[in-house]
Parts: sequence; structure tokens; C-alpha cells
Amino acid sequence: MHVITLAARKGGVGKTFLTASLAVLAAMQSMSLDGADPPDHPGVAVIDLDPQGSLTTWINQRPAPFPAMIQMNPSRLMDGVSELKVQGFQMVVIDTPPGHGDFVVAAMAVADLVVIPVKPGDLDLEAALNTLAITESLQRPYALLPNDATFRSRAMGLTIRQITEMGLPMLPPIHHRVDAALSGGRTALERAPTSRASVELRAVMAAINAMLHNIEVPL
Repeated sequence: MHVITLAARKGGVGKTFLTASLAVLAAMQSMSLDGADPPDHPGVAVIDLDPQGSLTTWINQRPAPFPAMIQMNPSRLMDGVSELKVQGFQMVVIDTPPGHGDFVVAAMAVADLVVIPVKPGDLDLEAALNTLAITESLQRPYALLPNDATFRSRAMGLTIRQITEMGLPMLPPIHHRVDAALSGGRTALERAPTSRASVELRAVMAAINAMLHNIEVPL
């Protein structure tokens, strides 16, 4: 089982959007491979650690039974994730609140991959680098994810160039698109599977899967 944690010091960088979209895509891919019926399929779970509960609100609106929403006491996150592994889940995606509080650090510590969304701009990149430093101190793999920028904007181009020059792991960028938003309990992947937003999300998931393929997970 792989655990992906979305973490960032700043709020408003798209953690919940990315958690929902990536978890739905991972579940769709998993069901396609296994040929399982969605109601009985334990492939992908999400955990909402953000007190705002935006992910929980969204998933309660979903007509589809996947991914599974797991309610979990943040203070027992490590044991809870271990139980999900025993139950047969293949992937867990964790949404976190802004900042570097104890629960966020715990979610980063149990992750096989920490995804750090970063919006274009020097202040946003500096905040992302602070999160990156904590991830490195925990010795967890990570990748920066440029997110929510105007297509072909100079700001996004500069941010990507800065990350590249620093030699940091980076996922393909996600641009601000109207059709990308979470709506009615669904993602762009379900509403408009051939849209540009869906194409970008698939590219990110493919890059994540490639990284996870090279990460050893204890049996």
C-alpha cells in the first residue's frame, strides 16, 4: 500500500482539490485493472485531517462509492494507516490543513510520497521550500507540484524554472481551468474525461505512479 500526503504551509494552494482528484483517478485506475465492482472495492481511501472538512463535505455529495472516506483520529494516524493496509487498501491519500502542526507532520511522516502544491510566486515558493525542509528532516520522498496558474503565464514559467534550477523533484504543472473544479461531488475526470484539466491530472498521476514504483514499501 502506498500513502500520499498533500502538505503545504500556506492555505489556498489546492490540497483538497488535488487530494480528491488524484484519489478518484487512482480508484478509477485500480478498478480498471482489477475489474472489481466499485461498492466492494477497497482500492483507494482518503483521510481528511483539515478541521475545515472541505474534503469530507465534498465526498458526502458524491454519487459514486469510491474513494472510501476514512474517519480517523489524527493522534493515532500511524496505527490507523497500518489497519488500512491490513484491510487491503492499495493507496491512501491524506488531505492536511495549512501549516506544519503536529498532525501535518505526522501525516508527512507516514507518507511514501509527500506532494507539496506550490502556486506561482516567490512567497509561495518560499513557503513550499519550508514544507520541503520538514519533509527532508523526516527522510520522506517528496515532489513539488506547480498548481493553479494561468496557462503559459510568466509567473508559472519562472516558478518552474526556479524549481528546476534547484534540482528538486517536480510533478507536471496543473493550470487554473474552470472545468477542473470539484463540483457536485465529482471531479473533472468524471464530468469531462477528455478535458485539458483531466489530461493534466492524468499526467500528474502518471508521474506519481512512476515515483512510487521506485519507492520500497515495507511488507
